[in-house]
Amino acid sequence: MKKKLIFLIVCAITSTLFAGCSAESVAERYLPHPEKEDAETAEVKERVYMDKVTGVLLDFDGTSVTVSDSENTYTFDASEATLECASGMIAGDEVSVIYEGVREGTDTSNVKVLKVVDELHTKKPLEEQTLHGTLVGLTANTVTFRDDSGRTYLFSSAGSRQYYAGGIAKDLPVYIHYLGRLPEADPESAVPSEAPLVKVVSISDADPFAAPNLSKIVPQVAVPEEEVPEETASVAVDGGEAVPAEAAAVPQKTKAADKPLTAYDKVRGKLQSEELGTIYFVPSGASEAVSLDLTGIPAYFPGGTAAGADVSFYYYGERGDSSSLAGVSVLFAAGEDPADIRPDKVSSYVSGTVVGHTADTVTVRTADNARITVRTKEASSYEPGTEATLPVNPALTGNSDIYE
Repeated sequence: MKKKLIFLIVCAITSTLFAGCSAESVAERYLPHPEKEDAETAEVKERVYMDKVTGVLLDFDGTSVTVSDSENTYTFDASEATLECASGMIAGDEVSVIYEGVREGTDTSNVKVLKVVDELHTKKPLEEQTLHGTLVGLTANTVTFRDDSGRTYLFSSAGSRQYYAGGIAKDLPVYIHYLGRLPEADPESAVPSEAPLVKVVSISDADPFAAPNLSKIVPQVAVPEEEVPEETASVAVDGGEAVPAEAAAVPQKTKAADKPLTAYDKVRGKLQSEELGTIYFVPSGASEAVSLDLTGIPAYFPGGTAAGADVSFYYYGERGDSSSLAGVSVLFAAGEDPADIRPDKVSSYVSGTVVGHTADTVTVRTADNARITVRTKEASSYEPGTEATLPVNPALTGNSDIYE
């Protein structure tokens, strides 16, 4: 009787433990599950491994980025990366290439670059440097320059400030302020070394660079030539002594009431292109471009000379044809300062053949042989080998070599 009671109690406990559970469901708790293990293994494999390479930027061709650390040189495909360096892609700058995937030594074929960034807390800031030499060539987007050691360079002049107090001419002595590392150049060769990753900050025939004082270059009024003795070149002021014409910053009147002073005038237009010493522009109200020789004419371009930029020419005389400057004496050429123009009114642009792109930039080769990178949201839609025209705003570019 006692054994029978114990048996009944054991059966009751067993029934309670396995209530609601079939033999199959209980077994599943302890038997292996290959399908589940495969899924977990796949999940581990899909985990992304991220790393970076920090080094000195050697090259950027629009798609590929080459950097060098203390031991090796690496070339990455940056076609899907964003470029986030404050100075753009300047040779000699210290940058970090952040990527996902596993790199094997210098083999980067199995990684995906996410971004190229500054090492803000450890990098040495780029220092502005100065070259002195002579102008060999000057176009809307480039400057060809021979330094005092005989080395010739081809720089992009995109967005650079330019002031030529004595006008523009071949072999004009100038100073170039720049950021970056210069490429090797043979002083015995007349073929220029391209320096697309050097940012030209300013070009001028004087150092340090200083913006001109318009009132000293272009007086607001002028005395007809027959009234100004060549030896004095002065403006008569009522009730006082004659003062130099360049000091006449406000309108004056001559004592000869029958020969009033004539104010200088100006014509506005849009830049089209530039060749050394000659500028091509479309005057306001005209449909075709005209040329102007800038030899001996002071010229100031605070935002560079990109096509489409606004420019003004100050002159004395009567324009017989509103579409040209024939018959007048041009005194000064001045590009509009992009910083003074509403961003939606800036009309500068860059045109050329697409040579590469990243996730947020497009690089083009212009007709005057400049390699220029422009930031744009539609970067991936530009195919290499196609022609592209990209709006640019030099005021937003600053000291970066990437046009905004």
